Amino acid sequence: MVKARKHLDAFAPYLLPSGTWKGKLRLNMNESHWHCSPKALEVIRNFDPADLSNYPQYGELVEKIAVHHGVGTDQVVAGNGADDVITLIMEAFIEPGDEIVAQCPTYPMFPIMGRLKQGKIIDVPYGLDLKFPVERMLDVINDKTRMVTVVNPANPAGTSISRQDLIRIFEKAKNSILILDEAYSQYAGITHIDLLSKFPNLIVIYSFAKVYGMAGLRLGYAVSHRQNIEALQKVVLPLAVNSLAVKAGIQAIQDQDFVKKVVAEIRSEKEFLIAEAEKIGLETVRSDTNFLLFKFGKHCLTMLAELENRNILVRNTCKFPELKDYLRVTIGRRNENMQFIKAVAEIMKKL
Repeated sequence: MVKARKHLDAFAPYLLPSGTWKGKLRLNMNESHWHCSPKALEVIRNFDPADLSNYPQYGELVEKIAVHHGVGTDQVVAGNGADDVITLIMEAFIEPGDEIVAQCPTYPMFPIMGRLKQGKIIDVPYGLDLKFPVERMLDVINDKTRMVTVVNPANPAGTSISRQDLIRIFEKAKNSILILDEAYSQYAGITHIDLLSKFPNLIVIYSFAKVYGMAGLRLGYAVSHRQNIEALQKVVLPLAVNSLAVKAGIQAIQDQDFVKKVVAEIRSEKEFLIAEAEKIGLETVRSDTNFLLFKFGKHCLTMLAELENRNILVRNTCKFPELKDYLRVTIGRRNENMQFIKAVAEIMKKL
């Protein structure tokens, strides 16, 4: 038997839930229940079979992304989902022993890929108020810090860091690689990509999996200064993004009217869910994303199991000390949200 690299012995596989999701209400993966832009869907429906036989070309996609953000085409690199982009960043910039400062809990691919590169993860825990741990992060950043990662708005906390505090962190880490994950930024209506003009060591990550409703096509990208993108281009697989994702992505990023419509409806449904939760005595955490944290306290695991028995899937976040009382729930459409609240109310009566 061939042995894997020794340091992998300490890792457990990152596995998605097994079995079929068909016929179940999926409120566990932060996918968009509004699906993708009709313009992107039209491209998919009329996809040229020849494009399946030919290798993909990224030029137009990169151009449309650059135009959307007001940057040059040499400031963009596309990847097979944001996860792929995170992998590229770690491959290009992290060496064994490098210190990576990250909020905790955070999007798991940052610590996973950092540790795979044998980096040293410096976890900065949230408090029970789930506000971004600004002061704690400032305290741990030092001359040994190689990289600082900030997910804003945060996953799984759902809360945001203020621009002023973000700048404080970036200024403290001015000699480090700065990573800003804005996968959920459209829901908050705020982007800090303009900080590229202030911080030449900043890389901003985006995903088509959330508001664009294209999680199944796996498309993400990074925007940064030319020299950073050149470093990423040295480690990128040249044909990592498939032709269907490229064609759909070109249409999706140009259809910002659709994005605005989705964001407005999700915000409306978020307020509906919060109000309905209050009616049944259920506490929520205000979120700048397309999900909410619901506080079930000691009944978290029971609620998780009871909902699954009713074919309603939510995310177990109570494994994190800061989130031990919470389950994460993706915001769906009105009928889906009503189905969730009704089920929760029924289960709560039995607890």
